[in-house]
Amino acid sequence: MTRDEYFTLLKERWEQVDKTSREAIHEYNEWKRELRHMIDADQRIASKMACTAVPGKPYRQ
Repeated sequence: MTRDEYFTLLKERWEQVDKTSREAIHEYNEWKRELRHMIDADQRIASKMACTAVPGKPYRQ
């Protein structure tokens, strides 16, 4: 997921949140935090694969 996709998802979700409800805002923040953790994990994996890749050979763990 690109940063643009990430921010698009955040914007779409935020537009659906009932901003008068503390619980709804709390749920949004939890969702946002989980999404960010998933993106960070994906980026770490991609970075690890890029650092250990040998040109012309498939990545193996």
